[in-house]
Amino acid sequence: MATVRKWSNVAVAMQSALAADVTITNITKAAEGVVTATNTYAAGDFVFLTVHGMFQLDSRVARIKTVSGTAFTLEGIDTTAFDTFSSGKCNKITFGTSITTATSISSSGGDFDFIDTTTIHGNTKTQIPGLSNPATYTFENIWDVSNAGLLAMKAAGDAQGILAFKFTFGTGGQIMVFAGYVGASLLPGGSAQDKVTTSAVITMNGSPSYYASYSMSVLADKIRKSRESQVSAGGYIFTIRRPTDVDMMEFNKVKTTEHLIRFIVGWDGVKELDLIPGGDGHPAPFDADACYEWMADRSDLMISVVNAIVDAYQ
Repeated sequence: MATVRKWSNVAVAMQSALAADVTITNITKAAEGVVTATNTYAAGDFVFLTVHGMFQLDSRVARIKTVSGTAFTLEGIDTTAFDTFSSGKCNKITFGTSITTATSISSSGGDFDFIDTTTIHGNTKTQIPGLSNPATYTFENIWDVSNAGLLAMKAAGDAQGILAFKFTFGTGGQIMVFAGYVGASLLPGGSAQDKVTTSAVITMNGSPSYYASYSMSVLADKIRKSRESQVSAGGYIFTIRRPTDVDMMEFNKVKTTEHLIRFIVGWDGVKELDLIPGGDGHPAPFDADACYEWMADRSDLMISVVNAIVDAYQ
């Protein structure tokens, strides 16, 4: 049975800043798309995607599930049937503006325009879905021209720029994120002897993304991310993770190089042709098994990187 939720204790946040552009070099077609981009992101970060080719991700807000070197996974976004990626960028989002004045909210749109496919050979009309209409949220707000959230929405409307939004349903609750345009004039309205209100409208651009609450696995991933550093070897950049005390206790029992290679968690500058004779020249997404197989045949790289892992612990 579905969990019933109320429009109560709902946090509405609007983008207050975007970090610098990060160039995307590849996005895989997978149950959860993997993005290749030199980045400093962590699991749980939200990013705004600007994508060409794989247009289904253009102007999409996504949460990062995991980060491995220069690759990160788009949580819950199945790109298997998407078009092929050609180019793009992403920006980390700061949701620093809170909307705290809404007294009611209504949604509309999201339905399809239908295309008539009726032929002269049939005796009933047929149709197929065309484009979906933009979804909109309309808020009635307490009118307060000194409120930071209302002023930010008006400024966004005046600039006619696209911004990211996040709805969180209860503390630690489920999350909806999307990008859209704001219309907020701050014109006062209302009825006699009632509160003064003002309307604001957010029109979605593209599809929303939905997520479960912030989980401990995300926090654990951030802890692991804090132990990462980069080392250069053989013209490549490798991301390594400092072993913990427990990890080194296990290593001291087995003392195998294989045990330390697993602390390589990413690479940059590695192409398929570096791994496989005759491979293509595209950047290769990091793969732990492929890394081990490659390192096993490249002792020059393995010694340099393994020494850096040991030094990171010391």
